[in-house]
Amino acid sequence: MKRVDVRKYVLCALFVALICVATMLITIPAPIVGYIHIGDVFVILAPWALGPVFGAVAAGLGSALSDLLLGYTVYAPATFIIKALVALIAYLLFKAFTKRRKGGLILRLISALVAELFMILGYFAYEFILYDLPTASAGILLNGIQAAFGAIAGALVATILAKYSLLDNLGLKLH
Repeated sequence: MKRVDVRKYVLCALFVALICVATMLITIPAPIVGYIHIGDVFVILAPWALGPVFGAVAAGLGSALSDLLLGYTVYAPATFIIKALVALIAYLLFKAFTKRRKGGLILRLISALVAELFMILGYFAYEFILYDLPTASAGILLNGIQAAFGAIAGALVATILAKYSLLDNLGLKLH
C-alpha cells in the first residue's frame, strides 16, 4: 500500500479555501452573466505548488465552491471542470516547456495564458449551451480580462515564490 502524505491533502484543502476566498473577495458582476474575480491567480498557482492532480482538484473545488456560495449555482458544475482543466493545462504546458530549458517567468506566463484561453473558450461553450450566441459572446471580453490578470499575476507570484524558495517551509517545491 502506498503511503499517504497527509500534508499534501491539507495543503490541497488550504488551496481550495484560498481559491474560494480569493474568488469571493473582490467580485465584479458582469453586465449580462457571471462575474470577474482574482481567484484565477491561485487557480494558476495551485498546480505548480501541489502538482497536477492536487492542483486541479483544488482549482476545481475552490472555484465551484465560490460559485455556490455567491449564488451562481448554475455555473458550479462547469466551473469545477473548467478550472480543474485550466490548472492541469498550466501544469502540463509548463512541464513540457521546461523539459528543454530552465523554467522562468516567460514560460510560466505562456503556460498560464494558454490555460486561461481554455477558460474563456470553456465558459463561452457553456454559456452558448445555457443561453444563446449573443449572451455567450458578451462574456468573452470580461473573461479575457480576468484570464489575462490571473495568468500574469499567477506567473509572477509563482516565479517569485520559486526564486526565493518561499514555499520550502511547507514542504512544497514549485514545479
